[in-house]
Amino acid sequence: RLDGIGLSKKYLKNSISHKRFNNIMSQSLYSTYGVLYKNFKDDIEKNIFLGFIICSDEVSIVLNPNEKKYERRIYKTVTTLASTFSSFFTMSGSQSKNKDNRIKGAFDGRPIILSSLEEVSNYMIYRYTIFIRNSISKLLRIKGVCDDELYSKLNYNNIDYYCLKIKELNLLNDVEKIFSLATLYIPTSSDKLDRYNFQTIDEFSKVVKSIYKDKV
Repeated sequence: RLDGIGLSKKYLKNSISHKRFNNIMSQSLYSTYGVLYKNFKDDIEKNIFLGFIICSDEVSIVLNPNEKKYERRIYKTVTTLASTFSSFFTMSGSQSKNKDNRIKGAFDGRPIILSSLEEVSNYMIYRYTIFIRNSISKLLRIKGVCDDELYSKLNYNNIDYYCLKIKELNLLNDVEKIFSLATLYIPTSSDKLDRYNFQTIDEFSKVVKSIYKDKV
């Protein structure tokens, strides 16, 4: 998993969605995939990449464990992904004549070892739901819920409390928009990337489980 280093606080703190930031994340993913897949494809039988999901300033990347690029050196793989994505992110974000509109930064990386496709599906669903929960918490803060209430031991990450506040503040339409902000990318048989957005957690879960049910 790649995480932006301080990027959320710098660019996303007071907005649920930042169109230019989102576009740069997507561009960086396509560029990273294009460069690394091109680098890998002469040495492997199958695509090393099984999928990606972008949630805010986080990118989860699913790799095929059957392929032996980098001789399965985990940290070599993770640092290559993090450095490549970071370089494309800063390059894309810096292409503005207005210095105030430039977006740049770096991403750290951490390896997560999963033992089955079912675990992959569950992990992707988990990251998506965490994104939804955190985005709802941010929405409540932006809409005026004070920090002492929102981040108290009783209310922090409390879904029941969030639901009550959403209803109280009439934020259902705002919440519905959040679900579509995360994007799933799946390589096709021609090694392009199909992208998916969703309206509910249930919809996301069904699609992810279907995609990874028969992949090898």
